Order: sequence, then structure tokens, then C-alpha cells
Amino acid sequence: MDFRGPGPYHTARLMTKQPSDSNLPGPLPPPGDSGLTRLAFVRQIAGQLPDHAGLAGRPPAGPVLHPAEKALEESQRLLELFFSQSLDGFFFMMLDEPVRWDESVDKEVVLDYVFAHQRVTRVNQAMAAQYGARPEELLGRTPAELFVHDPADGRARWRRFFDAGRLHVETDERKLDGTPIWIEGDYICLYAPDGRIVGHFGIQRDITARRRAEEALRFSEEKFAKAFRSSPLRVSISTLAEGRFLEVNDAFLRDHGFTREQVIGRTSPELGLWSNPEHRRRLVEVIERDGMVHEFEYPGQTRDGRVQITSLSAEVIQVAGETCILAVATDITDRKLAEEEIHRSREELRALAARLQSVREDERTHISREIHDELGQALTGLKLDLAWLRQRLKDRTDLSERLQSVVGRIDGTIDAVRRIATELRPSVLDHLGLVAAVEWQAQEFEKLAGVAVRLSVSSATPTINGATATTIFRILQETLTNVARHAEATRVEIALEVGEAAVLLRVADNGRGISETALRDRRSLGLIGLRERAIASGGELRIEGRPGEGTVVSARIPSRPQAGGRAP
Repeated sequence: MDFRGPGPYHTARLMTKQPSDSNLPGPLPPPGDSGLTRLAFVRQIAGQLPDHAGLAGRPPAGPVLHPAEKALEESQRLLELFFSQSLDGFFFMMLDEPVRWDESVDKEVVLDYVFAHQRVTRVNQAMAAQYGARPEELLGRTPAELFVHDPADGRARWRRFFDAGRLHVETDERKLDGTPIWIEGDYICLYAPDGRIVGHFGIQRDITARRRAEEALRFSEEKFAKAFRSSPLRVSISTLAEGRFLEVNDAFLRDHGFTREQVIGRTSPELGLWSNPEHRRRLVEVIERDGMVHEFEYPGQTRDGRVQITSLSAEVIQVAGETCILAVATDITDRKLAEEEIHRSREELRALAARLQSVREDERTHISREIHDELGQALTGLKLDLAWLRQRLKDRTDLSERLQSVVGRIDGTIDAVRRIATELRPSVLDHLGLVAAVEWQAQEFEKLAGVAVRLSVSSATPTINGATATTIFRILQETLTNVARHAEATRVEIALEVGEAAVLLRVADNGRGISETALRDRRSLGLIGLRERAIASGGELRIEGRPGEGTVVSARIPSRPQAGGRAP
């Protein structure tokens, strides 16, 4: 069977749709519109014929052109200009011989012929650029050469194209160097008057960048969808204005006790997820102001009415032109209960520690007074008795000397009693107040430790609470003890500021300093004791220092005990 059909190709009239039998031309074309003239025109445009007839550019010298011929010449000039300068790729692929495409032929055999004998006959610069080539490098190429990377797909696409007569398609193609590209094209078959296909015309553009962007977007959406579905946290998308749910994940449904059908399309207030609607109003207010919210905590509710402390983070997104929020929430009820238990336990331990400090201070005061008053008075009386006895034994030199020795030891014991009583509870603190006690402590430290002390005192009130005075004094004592034991300092600066609201104490030395590791060391019980003593009084204490640059201890204690405060 000859699928190319009878008749010479040069007598065929070119068409872009298959003609019906009633439209078949007679033996000769009508005057002025011959099949030869039109076919020659299009074949010349497609690049198959040289311009012997003067169909492009200036006409050959001769008789004056008919107006119809002038119009044809101008149309071709404009067509050439449009073809060559278009930003889209324009091309013609023409068959060596027309082919018939109907049920009377074996279409697979026809495709074999097409893939070997349909050739690129005309391309513009934009088309060549898509394939990374010069126009002349594409001329003469066949479908078999253009689709060598996937001939089966090329044949299937050509079959659909010839079946329909026109095609809009996106294809995976290759540049001449093998680089993959994506092409979007519109193609239309060119027909002879007898219905045979003589070739086709195509317009196409390079959409590689767009396809890559679409692929990246699709990949990103897939990752988001997987993360959305599999997240152990509650993830939801809802409208900002109403709180109407557009999508929720399995964790959301599991924690709240709903099915997807019960949630999608309904609002969070309708589902009863807010124990107090005011919390949602505040959430929307923050999101509208900042565009997002981070760890917004509120008491939510489950389907069965259980209250759950929820932490929610959300950000504004646009879904189909509507302002929505993408929210991630988690149930922190257990964590909050644990935090409350830890806080309560810590407060109880601090209360116990403060109580022990208070009892210890009371015991030290009591013992100090007992030692000072009872033991001191007894030793003083014993000294007086021995002095009286020595006067009566003047003539007994040996006894007199022994009595003098005993009196000296009693004096030493009295000094020791006074020192012990003062260390237990300085009487100057009780009798003269905090400022005098601090001055005395500074003098004692300078004398005993051999470290120069610079003292600065400022007092806006003559008296302060006894518990506050004790706390400040004990912090000063412990700090100076640490300086003497560890700092290797040669100078200490003490600043005391007694205000109406609070008492400020600052002790700075020029010693070897303290490292962050030492500050965080749980075995540093002295430092922990300083902090806890300040906290127990409703105040705060900071320790700052760097190795080789000294250490600064700063304490701020309220002048009056706060509500619920504990005396040390």
C-alpha cells in the first residue's frame, strides 16, 4: 500500500485542516489562486524552495505587480519579520513526500517513514537557542534524531498529534549537547488538498526553569505534607477570623478526641476547645499585631471536657486568598504539673532552710548571751576572788606567783568567751545596728586577715528590720571568709547602702577571681548558702568574676519583710 498516495506533490494545495470530498479542487486551480502559487509560497516560507518566483524581499524586475501580488509580498515580509524576531521558537518540519493518515494505512509503518523523512526546514533564532545550537545545526534533523533519548515517547506523541491534527503539550527533550530541557509547544499539521499531511508548524518555549520551580515546590509541599501528617504535635490550619479548621493532623484528632469529619469546616469555639473565649481573643490580637505568636499558653479543653494546658505557636499564612494561621500546639499539662511540683518542693525546702536559719540564729543569740552573761560573770567573779586571795598571801611568794598565773589564765579565758560570744552573735549588731556592725566587721577582717579594706556606707534610715540586718551581716561575714580562704586578695572594697525600700551590699576584691565552672559547681555549698539566704529574705544575690580579675558579690535585700517572706 502506498501511504504517500497518488499525484505529484508539486500540484497539491496546502491546508491546515483536512478537506472534505466536496472541497477537493477540480483539475485546475482557480485563476489568481492556484495551488501551485499557494503551495510554493508556504513551501518557500517553510524553507523547502528557493525564492525563484520573487516571493520574498523585492520582486524581480519585470511588469508592474498586481495589487494582490503586492499584498502577498507585504504579507510575506511581515511574516518573515515576525518569524525571525519572535521570542518564542518558531519552526517548520516538512516531509520529503506527503503521507496519508487514515484507517486505510498502517500507522506504525507511516510513523517509521515520518521519523526518517520529516525534517526541520526552517527555524528562527529563538528556537535554535532553546537547543543550544545555531539555526543551521537544526536544519535537516528528523524526529528520530530529536527524540533519540526516548523514541517510544516521541512516536506516541507524534501519533496523538497526527490523530488530532494539532497538539499542545509539555515535553522532556534534550539540547544538542544532551542537556535535559522542558519544552511547552503548540503544533499544527499542514495538509495537502487531498488530505495528506505534508508537515507541521510549531511554536514552542523553554519552560525548564518553570518546571524546576514547580518540581521544587512540589517537593517542598510533599515534605510539608509528610511533616504535617506525621508530626507528634498538634498541627492545624484554620481561618484567622473565625477559627474554622481547614486541615488538622492525626495528633490533633487524637489529643482532642474528634474524628476528621467532626473537625473540618467547624470553628474552634464550636468544638469547645477554649475553656475561656477571652484567651482566643488575646491570641488573635497578638497574631494580627505581630503576624505570629510563640509559645502562647492557655487552658484548653478536650471533647470530654478535660482541661489541658496548651502551648501554641502560630504564624499567618494565605490559603486561597484567605488569611489563615498555621498552628503547632502541644499538651504541656504534665510538664506544668511537674514544674508546679518542683516549684512547690523548692519553696518548701527554702522555707525549711529559712526556718533552720532562723532557729540557728535564735540559738546562736541565746548561746552567745548565756556565754557572755553567765560564763563571763562567773569568770569575772572568780578573778576577783583570786585577786582578793593574792592580797592576803603577800608574804607567801610562791603562792602569790601561782595565783597571778591563774588570774592571767582566767583573763585569757574571759577574752576567749567574749570572742566566741561575738562570733556566735555580735552584740554590736543588736545594740548599735547594721551600719556599726559592718564597720566593726571590716575592721576585724583587716586586722585578722591583713587585707586592706575600703568601706563606703550610705544610710537613708537610722533603723532597719532585724531580720534584714542579720541577713546582710551574715552575707558579709561569709563573703569575707571566702575572700580570706580562696581569693588571695590584697584589697577589698565594701559598699553598704541602706535605703527605704532595700539594703544593697557590694563586696569586691582584687583576688584571683572565680570561673563559671566554680559558680555552677553544686559542691560550692558556701555560694549556694549565700544565694538561698538572700532568696529566703525576698531578695537576690549575684556573684560575678573572671579568673585573674577578682570577684564581686552583690546583694539586694528588702528593708522590710515581704508578704509571705521568711526571716532567716
